Amino acid sequence: MLGSGPLASPPVHFSVTFAIMSDLVDDELKLLARAFDRACNRYYRPSRIGAISESVARPPLAKNLIALAKEGMVSVDALAQNGLLHLVSLTPDVEHWGHLRIEGGGAKFQQEWRVRRAS
Repeated sequence: MLGSGPLASPPVHFSVTFAIMSDLVDDELKLLARAFDRACNRYYRPSRIGAISESVARPPLAKNLIALAKEGMVSVDALAQNGLLHLVSLTPDVEHWGHLRIEGGGAKFQQEWRVRRAS
């Protein structure tokens, strides 16, 4: 008979469990995505010298964040900070990290005015 047998319809608790698991997976993915974006935004600042390309950085950063989450790290801030440190560790020219560059700084020199006081 069509529609009968063990695979005809899943038990009610199955669909509830699947819905809960689906929500947990969505929350974990959102957490990882936020941490990934924060780490990248902190790493790729205009003042950084020698940053590795995004195409090189993305796969190892994702693997690192997933491994940290599997170990139990669930704080977006902690994941993002560890992700940033991981990106810095991949950067070949770390000794210049954090130094400002003059190019593109947008600074303007202004003429200095001196005022004479009347005596």
